[in-house]
Amino acid sequence: MSTIYQFSTFETFKNRGFDGCGSVKELLEHGDIGFGTYHALDGEMIILEGVSYKADGDCCIQRADENDRTPFATISDFKPDTYIEMGEFTDMSDLCRQLDEQMKSQIYERCFIGRLDGRFKAIEIHSVWPVERPYEALDEIVGRQKCVTLKGITGTLVGVRCPEWAEGKNFVGWHFHFLSKDHEWGGHVNQVSGDQLTGRFKICNQIECIDHH
Repeated sequence: MSTIYQFSTFETFKNRGFDGCGSVKELLEHGDIGFGTYHALDGEMIILEGVSYKADGDCCIQRADENDRTPFATISDFKPDTYIEMGEFTDMSDLCRQLDEQMKSQIYERCFIGRLDGRFKAIEIHSVWPVERPYEALDEIVGRQKCVTLKGITGTLVGVRCPEWAEGKNFVGWHFHFLSKDHEWGGHVNQVSGDQLTGRFKICNQIECIDHH
């Protein structure tokens, strides 16, 4: 059975659960594609081809250390079984709608994890600088982050889509992080437009929390 693995739950994370509970090394034992964040919200995590990248508060990329810790992350091994060619899309909601249409036969009960590769007309991303205790609410922290808009850039969206039964465990609906092809830029995707993307996704039946020590 295909599984998405994760450290913690979105419910715990949302309620100021920003302390790292597992290492990047432990996370990568469960897969090679995914995303999350780092201890005390020290940047956005993008995992692609078995490497964990960190986007700092300016959306600049560096490779994470295997001992870096994460309070919340989602990962799976990338064995795609669904292939998609995307035409033009004008914004995030249009992208999500078109993806849902292409996958509608299985969308209601399954999770998807995978990647969309290509050139983006424009993409708006953000990341976070680390925060200190006592932690503020997530919405307040994210609300004051700087957004970066990149135009005509080639790269990869790492995406996960979870159905309604995943409420509390993970995000319901689509969630994307971006990594540029040159590994210079990345972060959480706020808005995006483009016209030709190649998608590869894996269908998963369950979400399982990783036991950590």
